[in-house]
Amino acid sequence: MLFRFLLFRFAGKNQPSKIRPLTERYMARDMFGTSTVLLGSETDDKLFEALKIVLASFGARVKEKNYNVVGSQEISVWEANINSKKIKIYSETYEGLSIKGSTELVNEIQAKVAEQVAI
Repeated sequence: MLFRFLLFRFAGKNQPSKIRPLTERYMARDMFGTSTVLLGSETDDKLFEALKIVLASFGARVKEKNYNVVGSQEISVWEANINSKKIKIYSETYEGLSIKGSTELVNEIQAKVAEQVAI
């Protein structure tokens, strides 16, 4: 059930249950022009590979920032520089694989990852 929640987000209240597709995943924006997007499950190897390919196509330099184990959760955080813009990539047990950065860049990465996964 949790896995299904990570893959899909249910539509509004008091409506028949609708499932939104992969391209309409969770996104949070803040007042500083940054967004966080959930790409998918942290256990999806194809998704990780697609993200690597997309970041390489942008010429990103990625370094692992930290890795922590907290109880039953593993949390990895990487930081990438793309044309002087920074994004953070989070992989967290039970939460999934997400990216955080400027809204425009995050949206572009999300779209290209979705295309790459479809290949």
